[in-house]
Amino acid sequence: MIQTILKAAHERERLWIWLGIGLGFGNDDLARVCPVHFDRDSYDMRRGKTGFDRYGKMWPMVWANLQAYLKSNACDRHDLLFRTRTGRPLVWVKAKTDEELKNGTTTRKACNTPYKRSDSVWQRFRKLKKRAGLDEWPEGFYIWRHLGATAYATRDDVGLAALRTFLGHGKSDAADQYLKPLTPQVKEVVEWVNRMLDSDDLNAWTDKEGG
Repeated sequence: MIQTILKAAHERERLWIWLGIGLGFGNDDLARVCPVHFDRDSYDMRRGKTGFDRYGKMWPMVWANLQAYLKSNACDRHDLLFRTRTGRPLVWVKAKTDEELKNGTTTRKACNTPYKRSDSVWQRFRKLKKRAGLDEWPEGFYIWRHLGATAYATRDDVGLAALRTFLGHGKSDAADQYLKPLTPQVKEVVEWVNRMLDSDDLNAWTDKEGG
């Protein structure tokens, strides 16, 4: 499944997936990340929603994909790494007009929620699943963040505090679910994921034998 998705993905989408798996990035993280947040050894950014520090090790696979992307999509170190075709952040929130509150928007029926939200990551991932022949697969982009946290929790010396930092969560109940024992099938997947993250070969994931 992972290999099928990666094969169908474009360069930017593939980087999104590795950022999700390797650094625990969700849709909102992708919408605000800049090149300055990364170097070869680590990443460091603050999760605006919670205010908790977000930092950790830079995995070779993530770094390799990031460098490949920047070669063809150069931008200033403090600019957003990703934008929509119209120049907006990937995820944005805007107050509804009175007309939209009364009659609804182009995508939503009328409701009392005063804001509208556009999520290009969600839209792009839905199209990617269709290209991969997996449009019936119900998972959203957050599946990569969950997979990454599960894989990270199996590494040596990773405990609750490290998982909180990985996820940007301040409470243990949001992270301790990843410290539970794994089934053999899931264990096989996360071992493959960790091998891929440790590799600096952009194409390591294409190996049918699992790298």
